[in-house]
Amino acid sequence: SLSTGKTEDRLIKPLKEGEAQMRFYVKNEDLYDCIRAEHEVAGHAGRNKVIPLLKKKYANVTQLKKKKKFQEAILLFLSLCGICEAKKKSKKRGIVPVM
Repeated sequence: SLSTGKTEDRLIKPLKEGEAQMRFYVKNEDLYDCIRAEHEVAGHAGRNKVIPLLKKKYANVTQLKKKKKFQEAILLFLSLCGICEAKKKSKKRGIVPVM
């Protein structure tokens, strides 16, 4: 079924008995925005927190055929996040190799 949002319609995964959380299908062109939103909500967390958040909200992020593609996109996004990169670099400063 379709859900009318503010700017467009989104496909909703039908709820199974006992499910309370509505999940949406993500279009390829919307994947970046979905990852970015969940990553920011999680306080710039890594994949172990972001992927479960995406799974709760979106139905096709973990489909077997597309799973690898979506997870690669998630990992790529996380590796390119400027805020996360700045955090990593600031943690590395001051570390001196032991000889």
